[in-house]
Amino acid sequence: MADEDLSLDALFSRRDILPTAELPPRVEPDSRTFEALNGEEVEYERLESGGVRVSTRGELVEVGPRAGAREHVSMEDLRELGGQIDVPNAFRPEWLGMQFAPRLRPRSLPTLGGGVRPLIFEQTAMAYPFCTMGKVFIQRRGQPLQVGSGVLVGPQLLLTASHAMPWGDDDASVRFVPAYKDGNDPRFGHAWADEWRGVRNVDDVTGLDYVICRLNWRIGDLTGWLGSWWSSRESFYYDREWLSVGYPASFLGGQRQAIEVPVRVRDIDNDGDGLEIETHKFALGGWSGGPLWGGVEGQFRVVGVESGFEKDFLDPERTVFAGGEHMVNLVKYGWAHWP
Repeated sequence: MADEDLSLDALFSRRDILPTAELPPRVEPDSRTFEALNGEEVEYERLESGGVRVSTRGELVEVGPRAGAREHVSMEDLRELGGQIDVPNAFRPEWLGMQFAPRLRPRSLPTLGGGVRPLIFEQTAMAYPFCTMGKVFIQRRGQPLQVGSGVLVGPQLLLTASHAMPWGDDDASVRFVPAYKDGNDPRFGHAWADEWRGVRNVDDVTGLDYVICRLNWRIGDLTGWLGSWWSSRESFYYDREWLSVGYPASFLGGQRQAIEVPVRVRDIDNDGDGLEIETHKFALGGWSGGPLWGGVEGQFRVVGVESGFEKDFLDPERTVFAGGEHMVNLVKYGWAHWP
């Protein structure tokens, strides 16, 4: 891609780029642990083959590693750091092809009246850049599993929504599955979040609703990652069409990657160093943390993550993406501390 801003028309007119190397094997750490539902002790036996035999008298359930420190970084510190580091570039590994445009399969959802209407498309392509986006699983002990969406912005950096994270819970795990489609993609597997940074948010729709997570292995070396961007010029957001990908639970049970295209920005509100980027309403539950992205200066970049819905006075209800300088500075923080 040349150093230019590519419109959707330009992206759809581009021919795919084929991979030029073989996909290397995964080298993810074995972080699996099991607990017995009835409180029985779990025994582990190392085998000569290198495997592990897990046994107990009760039923076993796999649990993820507990997410560690989650600290707040001040706006001032992030702003200072942001002025010292360039915006990291996107990256496509040579073993992945480039698909400039999504592969769209129309789907319909039932309405209250018993009919059906088109709502969103299934995104069926899983080459780059679509394989950088995936599903987030948040598990708090003794509570139902929660899900969201996210995107890789570095080799072990996940960008997702702050309100989806288990703030204040020391017994919770966060798992990210890139290119999720009816389960883990066998090419990439999954990764766990060890820790994260961002502004704590529980359920507010805000322009600061994002975190940067350090994953437990460099899964992005296999999938590639997207860049990030922001602009103080509102015309940057208004004058182009964007894309968004997520995993809403009401769309095929959250088992397939959904895409909204084109996405046009309807309004922008400042939120300190963050931006509330409002679009037409389309995202459903499970899309939280899904990226708003497009071709910017010759590469694919994230400009926001899905925060929720908002209605201002006489305006219709809209989907809100959180973006702005703070988001980009959080990505820079991740690169500076967890390269």
